[in-house]
Amino acid sequence: MTKASPEEKAEFLRKITATNLRRIWWVSLTGVNLSAALFAWNTYYLKQNPLLGTEVGDLLLSIVVLILIWQARRKNFPLFWCRALVVLVFILMLGIMDFYFFMALPAFGHNSSYVLGVVITGVLFLLPTDFFLSVLLVNHVIYCALLLTSGHGMIFIAPPIADGTSGVLIAGLASRFLYTAKWSDFRKERVITLRSRQLAASNAELKRRNNEMNEMMAIAAHDLRSPLQGQRNLLELVRNRLAGENGSIRKGLDSAISSCEDILSMVTRLLDAHAAEHRAGVVGLHPGDLRSRIDAAVQRAKAAELAKEIEITCELPEGAAEVTFDPAALDLVLDNLLSNAVKFSPQGARVSVSLSAREGTWSIEVGDEGPGISEEEQGSLFHKFHRGSNLPTGGEKSTGLGLFIVKKLMESMGGSVNYTARHPCGSLFRIVFAHPKSV
Repeated sequence: MTKASPEEKAEFLRKITATNLRRIWWVSLTGVNLSAALFAWNTYYLKQNPLLGTEVGDLLLSIVVLILIWQARRKNFPLFWCRALVVLVFILMLGIMDFYFFMALPAFGHNSSYVLGVVITGVLFLLPTDFFLSVLLVNHVIYCALLLTSGHGMIFIAPPIADGTSGVLIAGLASRFLYTAKWSDFRKERVITLRSRQLAASNAELKRRNNEMNEMMAIAAHDLRSPLQGQRNLLELVRNRLAGENGSIRKGLDSAISSCEDILSMVTRLLDAHAAEHRAGVVGLHPGDLRSRIDAAVQRAKAAELAKEIEITCELPEGAAEVTFDPAALDLVLDNLLSNAVKFSPQGARVSVSLSAREGTWSIEVGDEGPGISEEEQGSLFHKFHRGSNLPTGGEKSTGLGLFIVKKLMESMGGSVNYTARHPCGSLFRIVFAHPKSV
């Protein structure tokens, strides 16, 4: 990773200070309960315990620490005072454990208070390693000096010094490992957060540019449609007035009119795609009978059906099939699915349309006997401008917008569309409505 910036170090300092305060809060709360329990035990049962006064002091000190932390968090103390409170509690904890050790030493001999104190601080506090080791070593020097001047022989003080030194080494290593791990995790989190923000910003910029491109495309398509329509009408007028004239001229006019119609069809597709993509919520929904919309769509597809000698079969239920839908949007969905089915079906094939109840609602299926869609292309099937490897069987034009329009319009109506491969060949598209069927 790169070298940490001052801002990064300051943020990490704030984070570990907050962590230290939370840990101290819970340790102090535990200390209050423990000291109160020991005080009660010693008061009513041991009565002559020499540490009774120490326990009272420990109880009061823990209460004071709890109050200070509560105030620091409630009043949002500046970072300097919060850090000072953490350091103060760290030094106090070491001093208290040292005090416990030497208070118990005359009555109980060598005990674990000192080792326990240094190890607890090493695990509990997240402090810079240099500072932590400096305080720990100073405390250990004082501890060893007090033992050496206690008047006991070396046989008596050697075990406490050895155990204490081992405890200091363990505490130092634990503190370093924990602090380093926390710092490493913090930097990784910052990198992830930064990358996520950069990615979000890039996505937002890409979305903005995509919207701009779509708007420009829609404007251009809209502005092109009127002059193209006028040119087509003019060419038709000229062709009609040249009835019986030179066949080559009429043939050229027919070709020009056909080109105009192809361009008009592409412009209309672009405008339909733009409208579907920017459809604002679910609008224009009305309850209606699906059967009439399907029958009308099949009738509109008759011209293409006759041209390629394709049979379109339609299976509709006897009773009403009422759901809530947008009539104009549904007509466009059905026209696109039927157009694709006819477009990619071979001469003399059959296209099937069926309506059935599925899982409490109605679904429409459009199937064909074409080449189907490969597994590699199915993932991008409903993407904008997607064109598969299969070509229309009759040389028809394809813009790659039909299925994109279908998906967007079905989503705007709260429904869905999915694809299933047919065996041995062909495609099956199923549109499902979100609204429950009428009973």
